[in-house]
Amino acid sequence: LPQVGDRRFVILGLSRAPATLIMATSATSLLMFLALGGLLTAVDLKALVAAADSGQSPFYFPSNVTWFKEAKFGLFMHWGPVSQWGTEISFPLVCKALPCTVQTKGPSTVRITTVEQLQQHRQSYADLAKTFNPAKFDPAAMAKLARAVGFKYLVFTAEHCDGFANYNSSVSEYNIMNTPYKQDTFAMLAKAFREEGLRVGAYFCPSTWNSDDYWQPNALTALGPVCRPNYTPASDPERWDRYTKYLLGQLTEIASQYAPDVVWIDCS
Repeated sequence: LPQVGDRRFVILGLSRAPATLIMATSATSLLMFLALGGLLTAVDLKALVAAADSGQSPFYFPSNVTWFKEAKFGLFMHWGPVSQWGTEISFPLVCKALPCTVQTKGPSTVRITTVEQLQQHRQSYADLAKTFNPAKFDPAAMAKLARAVGFKYLVFTAEHCDGFANYNSSVSEYNIMNTPYKQDTFAMLAKAFREEGLRVGAYFCPSTWNSDDYWQPNALTALGPVCRPNYTPASDPERWDRYTKYLLGQLTEIASQYAPDVVWIDCS
């Protein structure tokens, strides 16, 4: 795969979703997505390899998504219940080994030395959804400002690695509709930005750190890697199959409910 700076990017158009652009921050992320959806055709793969081998461009742009190459300037929005803490999204959950230092409200950091402390910390993060009520959220004003300063598209965190769905999900109960706010923020943003003539995309993380099927046996206490499960799928195929079906269900919801122009697959 082509190298861009210090990260690998793959961009392709999907034959089953001709208006959608898929972006992956690693070859593994791409393979994860393709394994879930089976969306890469032999023609797509041949064109992708040819583009990489040519050395002329690090990207493969099918004709139906050249708008992205021309757009240049997009707004990438990370947002969710953790905004109440003022920290980086999702990464306060990360503890690879004890002891560890994690981000918390402030923003500040706290040192975790026991499994019990880690469980309490991660539970506090999850409980932020119970108090998340962004009453002043104004997508119309955001969209107007974005257009005025020259943005051409939006990529919004439909779901980051913490597993919180910023949209109306029937696959996951951990979603915006089960917060005090009870409104579909992604739908509101998509409508507002499209009314201003901007394209709308979805960020999706297939590494959901709140899932016992990803960080097993208990996501509140598990230690280990970040952008991969803490077990090998071959060692527990039933668990992995359950997890990948869950992810595919979410991607299907996002595609069918919001028709994103861009899907950004990260961290797997």
